[in-house]
Parts: sequence; structure tokens; C-alpha cells
Amino acid sequence: MNRQINIQLVRNDDIDKNRWDQTMDEASNGIAFGYSWYLDATFPNWSALISDDYTYIFPLSINRKLGISYLYSPIYTMQLGIYSKQIITDEIIQLFFNKLPRNIYSIDYSTNQQQNYIPLGFHFKRNTCQYIDLSKSYTEIIKGYSSNLKRNLKKAIKADLSIVESTDIKSVVNMFKDHRGVLIKNVSEHNYQTLNKLITNTLVNKKGVIYQVYCGDELLASCFFSMTNHRMIYHKGGVNPKGKKLGAMHFLIDQLIKKYAGSNIFFDFGGSSLDAVKRFNENFGKLEYTYLQLQKGITFINLLRKVKNKLFQFK
Repeated sequence: MNRQINIQLVRNDDIDKNRWDQTMDEASNGIAFGYSWYLDATFPNWSALISDDYTYIFPLSINRKLGISYLYSPIYTMQLGIYSKQIITDEIIQLFFNKLPRNIYSIDYSTNQQQNYIPLGFHFKRNTCQYIDLSKSYTEIIKGYSSNLKRNLKKAIKADLSIVESTDIKSVVNMFKDHRGVLIKNVSEHNYQTLNKLITNTLVNKKGVIYQVYCGDELLASCFFSMTNHRMIYHKGGVNPKGKKLGAMHFLIDQLIKKYAGSNIFFDFGGSSLDAVKRFNENFGKLEYTYLQLQKGITFINLLRKVKNKLFQFK
């Protein structure tokens, strides 16, 4: 190692968020999930490991239940880890993980795609995410379109669909809640409130946009994207049954590709564990990257089961 790094655990109230976000702006691996305003929405009591000059920053979402501390990736947060404009070596990653509080019993935490080092003592899974390279021309990109996508685009064009930029946060939350959230287990009202705050924070900081798809005056789809660090990420949204039938989501992504093609932008589909979502994304070309989900200790869900079993034995 070329120099000594002084790493400190810093509580939320003591973090200089202007300096934090400046580091995120300049970071070679910067991504929306790591900005202070994003973390404020998804995990308001976040803390961090920070080098003494904010050269390296490492956001932490440490929760506590039943007297037990655990580190995890909060809802709507796909990739965290260490951020810096400097090179992040394996040795630096290990140093930061060595500085994690020793009372953390369980870790299930995803790092960003540029960090492929597995710290000592950790297990890991490789998660996949689809993307589109928008540095290419639109003509070049559509060569990778599937026949299914082309059929859906024909339906959308025939139906005379249109897209508009919007600030209607409720439309995104409601579309997600009514047409996606109902299919996902354990989505609470608090989770929807968090999504509302997340979109609000992103728009206030001028780091995101909402796009809607209409058929005449009828809203078919509403989707939220962040735009930071030359990266456009699809976060959440939804499409109603008529929109699905008319290919509204296919149309929306195609229009965004047409708008931003030839620019220095990386379009990120945001990742999903659902096969149907992956198949939809792959209609636009089978480009994929991976990122690590690091795990250590017993997972918190299994831990809760153990505690409940113990309590049951004493009844």
C-alpha cells in the first residue's frame, strides 16, 4: 500500500453531506444509490466509514432488532460499497471491511459493479443486471432488438402512443403499487412511502426524471429514472393491462434509447430477481454485468426463526 489511510466510523449527524456528494459526483464508480439524498430516503439513520479527507466513503445501513445488529442493503438500494475517484484496490476494500463495527452479527450487503474483491471471511453471490450501451448509434442498438420487441413496437406505433416528461410522483407510486407491488410479497405501506420520498429527493436534487406513456388522454405507464454519473437507472414504475397489451413499456424504453443514443450514457435496467423482468430487458439486447452480494454470519431471517424457536421452547 502506498500510503496510510485513516478510516473513521461516522454517525449520520456528523457526516458532511456536501463533501459526501461531491465525492459521489467525482467518483469513478459513482451511482445514484450512494448519494446522501438517496440514502436519507431509503435508510434515514445511515452511517459511514470515511477516510479523513472524504477520499473514500463507505455508506452503512446498520439496523438493530431484538438487540442484535445487522448490516444489509436497504429497500430500493441495489449497489453500495466503497466510492472514490481514486483507484479502489483489494487492499483498501479489506481495510474498510476490517473497520466494520464488531457487534454486527449478520451481513447481507451488495457492493457496486467495480468491486469484485471478496473480503476475508465472506460468502458471496453474483447478481446480474442488464444494460444498454448508449454510446452506440440508435441504428446500431436496434440491431440487437428481439423479434418480440419489434412486434410490440409496431403495436405501440399503430396505437399512436406518446411519452411525456412529468413530475407526478403519485402516478409512479400508484402504478407500481397497483400493477407490480400486488405481485410482490411483504410490500408494506411504509415501503410505498419510502418510494415517494426517494423520488421526491431525487427530483428536488435534479438527479432524476419521470416519464409517462399515454394513449390519447389515458395514462398507460409511469416510470421513475435517476440520472447521475453518466448513468440512467430505471428504478420503479408500472404499466396497466391496456399498456401491456399495447407495448407501452417497450415503446418507452425504445424512445429513451432513440433520445439518448450516441451519448456517453449507460442505461441500467436496475436489476431484478424475476425471470419475466430479465426476459423483458433482454429484448433490447443481451448485455449484462454482475455485482457482488456479500454475506457473513447467519442471515437475519434465519436468525429471527432461531429466536422464535427458542422462545417457543420456553412456552
